[in-house]
Amino acid sequence: MAAVAVVDVEDESILASVFKDSFPESWRDNPDFAAYLSELSSFGLEKLRREPERLAEDRAQILHQTRDLAFSNYQTFIRSADCTHHIYKDFGRVESSVCHLLETLPRFGEKCRYTDQT
Repeated sequence: MAAVAVVDVEDESILASVFKDSFPESWRDNPDFAAYLSELSSFGLEKLRREPERLAEDRAQILHQTRDLAFSNYQTFIRSADCTHHIYKDFGRVESSVCHLLETLPRFGEKCRYTDQT
């Protein structure tokens, strides 16, 4: 079970006044954001000073991992895009055939009834 950080009312009002216009209102309901703010409020001054650098390093590492993932899976991506294109074209053909069938089915039914009557 994941631990959920609880920001008490006093901490929340302090954090809200410090970060008043720094984040969207919708973030307040995000438990990860609340946990991060709670963690920030527990940092000492030196650790707080290093936080922007740590975040920049995390961001760079994630960007690097994303690039590696994209490059290592490039062929898979291309094959997936190619398959998607073929499936899209096949669905178009099926849709066209169904439309044609729906257009010709009433005439076919009429011909069958006419043939039965003779």
